[in-house]
Amino acid sequence: MANEEHLKILNQGVEEWNKWREENPDVVPDLQQAYLYGADLVGANLRGADLWRAKLCLANLKGANLTEAILELADLRDANLTEAKLSRANLKGANLTEAILSHANLAGADLRKVLMADSVGASVNLIGAILRGASFTGKGEGDAAHGFLELASAEGLETAEFDSPDFLFSYLEEAFTYAHQDSLPEKDQFPRFVDTVVQRIRALREMYTSGEAPDDLLITIENITKELIKYLKDHPQELRAIRPRQFEELIAEILASYGWEVQLTPPSKDGGYDIFAISKDISGLKSSWIIECKKYSEKNKVGVAIARALYSVKLDLRVSNALLASTSHFTRGVEKYAASRYDFELCDYEGILDWINTYKPHPNGRLYIKDNRLVVGDE
Repeated sequence: MANEEHLKILNQGVEEWNKWREENPDVVPDLQQAYLYGADLVGANLRGADLWRAKLCLANLKGANLTEAILELADLRDANLTEAKLSRANLKGANLTEAILSHANLAGADLRKVLMADSVGASVNLIGAILRGASFTGKGEGDAAHGFLELASAEGLETAEFDSPDFLFSYLEEAFTYAHQDSLPEKDQFPRFVDTVVQRIRALREMYTSGEAPDDLLITIENITKELIKYLKDHPQELRAIRPRQFEELIAEILASYGWEVQLTPPSKDGGYDIFAISKDISGLKSSWIIECKKYSEKNKVGVAIARALYSVKLDLRVSNALLASTSHFTRGVEKYAASRYDFELCDYEGILDWINTYKPHPNGRLYIKDNRLVVGDE
């Protein structure tokens, strides 16, 4: 828990806090698990402060000095960290969902996964974060624990906003080459970390497309609606331009329109599938499904390794059926693999377009997403 005296001073305002820091330069602020929801901390001197598991959701930390601060597992959702100094800060497992990090200094920050007591890892979450103008650790900068590969270990990179649409693609290409150097300090000291990062980079490179989606498509709201499906009916070629999360929501809503009970997994999940669903036939017999959605470019076919992995998850979870959907096509190996299994279905680019063209809203009301679950009407 936070030191009560330290928290009391901070609650008196940034001016009093910064004055106290100047008068007590050797004191390390103890703000562990402090509840600072929506706090006004503009320009606060939090250098080296221990903010482990601090609740900083919606906090205004614009221009704050968080150099070398401990922000491990901190809740920074929707926080304003514009121009914040975060160099060499410990951000392991921090939740920065939709945080504003424009022009923030993240050079040398530790963005690795943190292992919990139950051995389940928690990664830095950058889903929807705004990182325009932010600075990161460059090649040859930092050290093995605060290096060039740190950014690639974060969750939700494909949804974050960078300086340009090409930033992520360029970084992934450089990071992939960097990780395969013969002599690499990170590989010597943290081999498992490097292996994990390489796997993440491979996955992101597969789903990433450098082409920009049209403005009409980017305007669509976060939760898939009838407007997007209507747009895709008129512009089927843009199916491959939507974001990976949008593609998952698109498939979820189409299945829900057939009367299925559909649940989306969180964007940062790592369970081997994107959607869990319950279908019901004419006789009322229910059947469970897991669905994996692969938003690939036209020339990038889905390989048999992905099909096998999904089917393995199906067996582990004892779910009745599995469906693999993609904006691309499947290799012969995948088609052969699925053909030999009655409980494994495939849906490629043309199949999804057929779904879109025959889509009709559920008769009981509008479909929308609430707490990652598709809901009918005012349910």
